[in-house]
Amino acid sequence: MSGREHWQKFARLMDYVELTSGALLRVTPQYHFQVISHDPDDNIFSDCAITAGADFIVTEDHHFSPLTNAGYHPKPITPAEFISKFL
Repeated sequence: MSGREHWQKFARLMDYVELTSGALLRVTPQYHFQVISHDPDDNIFSDCAITAGADFIVTEDHHFSPLTNAGYHPKPITPAEFISKFL
């Protein structure tokens, strides 16, 4: 399976999840918040989380730490913290 075929299959899976479970929210940020300065490529993830009104971004990437005090709702949380808090 080529890379393109792999991503097309993944996109179909996401379409299925969105249609059947309601557990997927697709967002297209219209504003770039530019919260992550040390790794600007990470901004797309924080922009999506802010736009979606997410509570958390589950990550071990320390570049997301500026979200903690940025005044936006999503806060970075490690996978271990997420598991201990919610499972």
